[in-house]
Amino acid sequence: MVAGILRTITADAVDLVRGRRRNYYHGSSDEPRHEPAVQSIVGQISVNSHAADAIVASAAQSLERARDTEGPGRDEALLQASLDAARAKISVDELAARTGWLMFETGGATSVRTGLNLDRHWRNARTLASHNPDSYKLRYLGDYLLNGATPPTGSFF
Repeated sequence: MVAGILRTITADAVDLVRGRRRNYYHGSSDEPRHEPAVQSIVGQISVNSHAADAIVASAAQSLERARDTEGPGRDEALLQASLDAARAKISVDELAARTGWLMFETGGATSVRTGLNLDRHWRNARTLASHNPDSYKLRYLGDYLLNGATPPTGSFF
């Protein structure tokens, strides 16, 4: 879900910038879409979205391997899937927070207009993240790495 929010942020950032006709007086181009700084920000937004998709796909593959593993390797596959899912969730949550912030860098004051409702992306991602706090996953990851403590094997822990 959060990776989908990142894809929507990318589309909304592109639409926002393409629709703007005035640039800052200190900009280097007449229109924001030709402004190198804005192009870089939109590029970074797309990179973050792509990374989130790749991270989720990798975690999904790990979960599928665990589902399909039988016999003595099953417990290890379940553990790895749980760790991979936790790392993916934390990474994608952080990408969403940063990308939601970057959205406002593309449009300046225009992007905070109430009618555009662009803050919904950050708010929705944060709401989803709150249902399963990263702090718990980080603690389990650290305890596993430092002490070998087994985290819960549910991919959603």
